[in-house]
Amino acid sequence: MSKHKPNNPIEEFLNYLDERFGIKKEIFFDYGFDTDGERISIFSGSINNKNLDEMIIKSIGLRAGKYFKDIRNGRVKLKISTNFAQIFGRYATKNAVYINDNEVKEYIRGSDLENIRPLNVEEGEVIIKWNENVIGVGNYSQGGIKNQIPKKKRLTKISDENFYDE
Repeated sequence: MSKHKPNNPIEEFLNYLDERFGIKKEIFFDYGFDTDGERISIFSGSINNKNLDEMIIKSIGLRAGKYFKDIRNGRVKLKISTNFAQIFGRYATKNAVYINDNEVKEYIRGSDLENIRPLNVEEGEVIIKWNENVIGVGNYSQGGIKNQIPKKKRLTKISDENFYDE
């Protein structure tokens, strides 16, 4: 990505989903997107702009992702949200990391994962999966995954008794 925000952030977001995760644009044909330039939201249905003209709206729909400036190199990058990943991550055909039962417990508590060597995964943002469930997103680098689950969504107590029930 460049050092500047894109001219068409929604189109670039859809391209990012396809290039990074293999999530095709066709999946989103029945959805609308909105952006404030930094955050990208997704919603179902359509919106009548005439009705919106009289309202002050901070955001609409589910936050799908956001643009941020990478402090290491100054480049503007994209990041998908945990909620978006949990809904649409099932369509990912690449850069998805499958973790085991012990790893998922640590991950949902907020721990980073070390000594992870997934096959065919590029460094950078990844979708974390356990069995067929999408847990969220992480940042894969040098054999480890940096936890990206928001602190308010992390679990502190996990009961083994009910953990594996579907």
